[in-house]
Amino acid sequence: MTLTAAEQYAALTAVEQAAKKRKATLVEAVLQEYRTSHARDWATPYGGVMIKNVEASRSISVADHDALLAWVQQWAPTEVEVIHTDPVTRVRPAYVTQLLNRLVVEDHEETDGTPVEIVVDTQTAERIDWARILPPAAPTVSMHGGKDESALLTRLNAEKLIDDGLLDLLPAGGRS
Repeated sequence: MTLTAAEQYAALTAVEQAAKKRKATLVEAVLQEYRTSHARDWATPYGGVMIKNVEASRSISVADHDALLAWVQQWAPTEVEVIHTDPVTRVRPAYVTQLLNRLVVEDHEETDGTPVEIVVDTQTAERIDWARILPPAAPTVSMHGGKDESALLTRLNAEKLIDDGLLDLLPAGGRS
C-alpha cells in the first residue's frame, strides 16, 4: 500500500507523539536504574545513554534587588553606580556576578530546631536574606556516540524491533 504525503505525515506525527510518551516513561525507568545501581552511563548497541545533573549544585540568585542594593551600599559602596539616562541606581552587574559566586548554601537550624537551607557569604560569614536558593536542575537522560541513523534503523528492523512499514515512511526507506 502506498501512502500519500499527507498520510505519511499523519502517520509519522502519530509515531512521533507515541515515541515521546514512551520516551518519557523510559527516562523515568533509566533514572530508577541509576537510583538502584548508581550507574550514570550505559553502552548499548544503538549508542551510549548517559544521565546528567545527577548531583547538580544548588544555584543562588537575587530575590530582592532593593535589599541587594542597600546591602552593597553599606558594604561595598564603590560597586553601586548611578545611570543618569534612566535615571537608576544599581549594583554593577559584574559585581553581582562576583558576589553570587562567593555565596554558598548551608544547612542551618532555626531557633525552634527546624532545619533550613540558608545563603551565606563566604567572605563575611553573613546570612544573606536578599538571595534565594534555586531548585537543582532535574537530571536528564541523553544519548551520545549514536550510530548512523540509517544503519541503526536497518539493524532495528533486522532485529524485528520495528517493521518495514515504519521504515517505508522514512527517507530512502530508512535503509542504507
